[in-house]
Amino acid sequence: RGGGGAQRPRRRSRRGGAAGRAFRRVRVGTGARAADAHYVARIPGDAGARTDDDDDDADDGSALGIVGGAGALNALGLLIQTQVLLCRRYPAEIGVYKYPAYALLLLVLQIPAGDGGACLMAPPRAKFVHAAVELLFQTCLVSPLNAEELVAEGGVPVLARLLRHYVGVYEEGDRTFGARHRRADEGTVLAIVTHVVRTLAGISYFPPGRDAVLALAGDGRFCADWTRCLDGRHWGDAPLLKKYALEGVANLARHAELQHHFVAAGVAWPLVRSMLCYDASLEGVPVVLDEGARRATSQTAANLHAQLAARALGMLCGLMKGQLATPKHPSLYELLIKLLTRPLAKMLRNKRPQELLRSLNANIRTPCRIWNIEMRNELMEFVVAAEKRGPDSFAEVLEESKDFVFQSMKGEIIIGGVYIRMFLSMGGGKQAIQEIENTSAFAKSLIRFMKKGIDHHVATKNHLFRNEDEDAPDDDVLDDAEVPSKKDVFLPVTDERFALAVRALHMLVQIDGLIDDVLCSDTDDGPALLLSLLELPHRNDAYETAFEVIRLVSPK
Repeated sequence: RGGGGAQRPRRRSRRGGAAGRAFRRVRVGTGARAADAHYVARIPGDAGARTDDDDDDADDGSALGIVGGAGALNALGLLIQTQVLLCRRYPAEIGVYKYPAYALLLLVLQIPAGDGGACLMAPPRAKFVHAAVELLFQTCLVSPLNAEELVAEGGVPVLARLLRHYVGVYEEGDRTFGARHRRADEGTVLAIVTHVVRTLAGISYFPPGRDAVLALAGDGRFCADWTRCLDGRHWGDAPLLKKYALEGVANLARHAELQHHFVAAGVAWPLVRSMLCYDASLEGVPVVLDEGARRATSQTAANLHAQLAARALGMLCGLMKGQLATPKHPSLYELLIKLLTRPLAKMLRNKRPQELLRSLNANIRTPCRIWNIEMRNELMEFVVAAEKRGPDSFAEVLEESKDFVFQSMKGEIIIGGVYIRMFLSMGGGKQAIQEIENTSAFAKSLIRFMKKGIDHHVATKNHLFRNEDEDAPDDDVLDDAEVPSKKDVFLPVTDERFALAVRALHMLVQIDGLIDDVLCSDTDDGPALLLSLLELPHRNDAYETAFEVIRLVSPK
């Protein structure tokens, strides 16, 4: 094991529990034995033997910081690769032991001072780092209790620095590595970053792990680096890396301060973009991700990413319940209400997000949901523009989003989560109320909405200095887009949409016994509202409808 003498066995945690799932293994289509060949093929018969590659790399500075030079680097690499093989092949046997060498392993993963970490891009050193970070993950996988030990030994800052370094390599190009030296191939670097993100995502399931990440997140660099693993800017939509990064966001969202840091870093934009890449025709098709899928994103993988992104967004907003419950983030939820519409944004609370994802990628017109491809394209344009703004621009985007309106939604009115125009177009009957979860709550929302308009009408009518012409209402009481049922939002009785609300109430009354308890209850102001509607001007479009509502209700 490379860490000293024999170790005392300890009780192994149950890998089937929640802690074990934090480090669950992705199914490898070619089998674990085939994956082990990655290391077996690279172990020479004699650990001290030199190869042609060793001669080429002897002067590349890859062993900087390793006492003993290239020979010691090679020997340490063989020890680490052997431990990886043992963890893969005998997880149950290895899992009963506490891993004893985290301090040594983290020491050799430190970025050497003096060359800015350029030596880590030399092919021999990059392969060494790849094996070392995979060993960190494998030890946590065979026994999740090792994750707490890794955190206690200071593993999170070391992994975060590696993530910063290798993400920075792709930001700065070849400037971080001398032109005269060979550079590690992109696949090796991607494998390193994937294992780093995978390990940090698993560690973040535990409170000590989240606390360790929080200590690094203050300057925003960690969250920005993590977001780059999601946006596909450097490696494309690498399916394994993106999967682990999405799981990490969900785990880290359990901490209120980390929520704030990730939202400020713009993590919402790649999450929304992933949700817009869902294909409902492939639902139920199994997803197989293996090492060979690092660069090739299939549509089934994109569907998995979309589901994980929806869950991460729901947890970032604090909408989930039960084991997925997290602190609330009102600002992010307010933004998503504007971008997804209120009915679809509420669906982020669902543990199974398929219905939301189907809605976002189809044409839907129901009393509770309106979405089409034109709206999807407008949303995609907004998200892409927000991503180009860079990190730390969330506050500006949030302010600008207040003016964001879908072209096809202008003039729509939504009360109690129901689109009134669409509800009226259904023509009444039980089909119109099929998607409405609580018709009584909808009726109460309509009553509150109309009561605000009538109160405003009475107040302006009695105002001695008010112009009697109410056909031109104030700008501050009208909304060109959706009109949510908030306490400070109303429409004057002269507005066409006020009459639509009265018609919606009339349609509900026509269904026998549906809302009788609401209209006949003094608690909900039903009788008072109905009498107030008779005080509307006779030329008002809502007057005749209100009279018909009273005629239907009066016998009851």
